[in-house]
Parts: sequence; structure tokens; C-alpha cells
Amino acid sequence: MVLNHASFLSNDWHGTLIDLKGISEGMARLVDAGTVSNVLRMHQHSHETFLVENRTLLDAILDLLNTRCCREQAKFWLTLATMVPLCSQLDTVVRDRMLGCATRTLEGIDGDPLLLCILIDAVAISCPSRAHWDRDRITISFEEILPDESFEAREEAIDNLARAEHARAIIVRHQRKLWRECDDYTELWHLRGVMFPNLLFGPDVERHLAWLNPGWIHTVANRLGELDQSVYKWGQSGGDLPQWSCKVSFESESTLANPKLREKRRFRSIGGTTTLFCWHARFGSQGRIHMRIDANVRVVEIGYIGLHLPI
Repeated sequence: MVLNHASFLSNDWHGTLIDLKGISEGMARLVDAGTVSNVLRMHQHSHETFLVENRTLLDAILDLLNTRCCREQAKFWLTLATMVPLCSQLDTVVRDRMLGCATRTLEGIDGDPLLLCILIDAVAISCPSRAHWDRDRITISFEEILPDESFEAREEAIDNLARAEHARAIIVRHQRKLWRECDDYTELWHLRGVMFPNLLFGPDVERHLAWLNPGWIHTVANRLGELDQSVYKWGQSGGDLPQWSCKVSFESESTLANPKLREKRRFRSIGGTTTLFCWHARFGSQGRIHMRIDANVRVVEIGYIGLHLPI
């Protein structure tokens, strides 16, 4: 994450404190989802970053700490690892490119945080002090020196968090990017908690994934992503079952009445027991994802990903 310090300049101290509380909640959601690390790059330290005349970011955090309903949000600000100055410990290639670019959105050092977000694919942390910053995605105009020493004007969009509710859109974009870029099932299994944070996976699934056709990786990832989003919305809106965005079916009575076929749908659960996974979704024409649904706690666990089980 990179602090867009220019967006925090304001004459409204109370309003700024309210904004910082929401921003803290949003950053915490990004960190919890694995979208970003618990690090904030800054042009200057918090005690040097002025928000209003004679009052700094550190002053604001301490004011939040002394307000009962804001203490947890203030503590999160204090637990952030900060990297100052902005470009400390950057790769040489990134440093060199920074020197060859200049933003037109904001000039000089005020534009550097936005430019850095483009170069390292970071999330800008802004204050919703103006409508331009009050969105989860912003477009930055900049110029870059080309090898022939001519200038090229460019525009690129970056993720921007200015309110707690912006975190969700950023997390979803990050997850979808991972789905597209995932190259093999080992990577999918390793990153399952980041890519599909609303799903549980039984221990047998890792072995099932190893048997799958490598060419199906993106089809599997996309279907799991749809299931994950449906479970997230279920947690927000409630109901007896998720409102699925893809077809999800329960096993037929005839299948479950047959002991041999029923046993084929029994897999190890994350809790260690062997359980029936009677709900299933399709991927492609041959694949099935078998799940169990616990409506009491709104949990969906994946127990099997593979070819259509015998019927």
C-alpha cells in the first residue's frame, strides 16, 4: 500500500478523523484477505505528514486512540510497518523507471505515490476529501521517457482505497486476476485461501487436483470463483442457501439410495471426519465439484474436484 499524502490535506479535522477510521477498516480487510501485506509506503513519517495546519497523521492516530469507538482502528494504523522514504528498498529497475516518469495528475512529490502504485501494482491509500479520490479505482495520467528520449503520454488505472467499502471491490479484482494468472493446480492449492477466501477445502482435494487435465485450470478456477462470490453474498444477505450464480444441484434420491454410489460421494472433511458431499457444480462438460453446505454457520466446503462420479 502507498499513502497518497496529497489527498489528506483538509481544513476539517473532525471529518479527517472519521475518514481515517474508515480507511483503517478498509486496509485491515485488504490485509486479512491477503490482497496486500501489512506495509504502508510513505513520503514522510506519520509525525511529518501534515493533514491540517500544525496537525499531523500521528496526531490524528493518537486522537483516534483516545476515542473509545475508534481504538481498534487506531491500533491498526500503529501496527502497520512503514517504509520511508517512498522508494526505499525498491528494485533498481523500478527506481530507474520512476526517474523517467512524471505524473500529470499531481505534480512533483505529490504525484510520486500514484506513479509508484502503477509501477509496483500497489493500492493507493487516499482520503475521500475530494470526489476524485472517493472511488476504488482511479486513472492516473503520466509521461514516460522512451529509449529514444522522446516522451509518451499515458494513462493507467490503479486500485484506490478511500473508504472501508472500497476494500471489497479491490479484493474481488485481485482474486479474479489470480484466477486468470494461475498456471497450475499446485499454485491454485497453495493460494486457495487468497483466491477463494469464502470456501473451505477438504484435505482430499489437493490429490484430486493433481489428477486433473492441466488445460482445465482456468475453467476450474473460474467456477470456484463463482462459488466463492455466491458464498460471500450469502453471508451478507442471509437465507437458507446461497443464491448461486452457476448451476448447483443436490444428488438424486436414487443415487443416495445406492450404498456403492453414496460411498463414492464421501470424502474427508477439514474437521477430520469422512462426510457426504451431496451438492455439486459443474465445470466444463465432464467435471464436477462436490460440496457440503452447513446452513447453520453458512459454510460451504469443497470435498472433491474431478471427473463426474459414477451414477
